[in-house]
Amino acid sequence: MKIRDIMTSQGLATATLDTTLAEIAVKMRDANMSAIPILDQDDGLAGIVTARDIVVRAIAAGRDPNECTAEEMIGGQIHTIHPDAEIAEAAELMANRQIRRLPVVEDHVIVGLISLDDLAEQAANEEATEAVEDISRGARRPVSPGAKRPQPVSRSRRSEAKQTRVSGNVRQQAASRSPQEQGKKKVTPIRGGNPSKRRAS
Repeated sequence: MKIRDIMTSQGLATATLDTTLAEIAVKMRDANMSAIPILDQDDGLAGIVTARDIVVRAIAAGRDPNECTAEEMIGGQIHTIHPDAEIAEAAELMANRQIRRLPVVEDHVIVGLISLDDLAEQAANEEATEAVEDISRGARRPVSPGAKRPQPVSRSRRSEAKQTRVSGNVRQQAASRSPQEQGKKKVTPIRGGNPSKRRAS
């Protein structure tokens, strides 16, 4: 499946470098989006402003969202993908770079946006599923520079681990029983019927 098959394109809201964060927040609300692509003077992609940027990097830092602009929020390397790329390619890129949103660009023009939620909807795809798990782990536990990131656990390995835990519990319960309990046979009571009465002689 291609990126263009799952990306958000219709109703995609964008902003310019001089758009204030307050205006971007309104765009997010109206378009039901948590990230807005920012375009430069040539309508090229300059970056992305997320809801977290507005809350954490602006409001929580004491900056006025009516004065702070998108240009002050964006920076760093921009990762993009072509709409004809495979979903597995986007999943690998997002997992490796620990990003939750990926702009889709064609001929230097942004045509869509793919998010972690879009990948989650394709959970039947094993590679996409592992990428979702990998990105989520990275979001919960930031990886320090040079540290080795945990590898995603496949479904088969998770099943094997579960079976091992169950078998271990059964063995542990059996070992904890006393020899008398282990040798005792379980008696199942017979239900129903009336006990026979002994006739008086």
